[in-house]
Amino acid sequence: MKRQRIIIFTVILTLFAGLPLLAGDENDQKTSGLLNGRAWATLSRLAKDAYLAGLMDGVFIATKTLKAEQQPPEFTLSGNLALLEVARQIDLFYADPSHLSIPILWSFTYVVKKSRGATAAELDDYVASLRKQFNN
Repeated sequence: MKRQRIIIFTVILTLFAGLPLLAGDENDQKTSGLLNGRAWATLSRLAKDAYLAGLMDGVFIATKTLKAEQQPPEFTLSGNLALLEVARQIDLFYADPSHLSIPILWSFTYVVKKSRGATAAELDDYVASLRKQFNN
């Protein structure tokens, strides 16, 4: 079982390590060292799905290895959203040009909050805090 976790972890790291190569010029496609909306826009549908699959696998592994009180709820989707729907929601998030410098990871947390029933006001407040944090 431990060997299987190591293999899965290695595959996920390899996936994330290779994605910047797909993104092209990383000067404007990274914020705080993380891929952002500009990088997301350059990815093919397959690459977006692979990115999200790796992210969701990492979240799954983390939730299985962390104690319940250590698990960050902002990374746990409510219900069974398909990768295609998560990608579509992230595409919609980045349709607003003021969101492009926000890292993909945080756009994912936006989708999670939305899937867990956050109100429009809560989502607006969250996006405002992300813009403040990541827009230079």
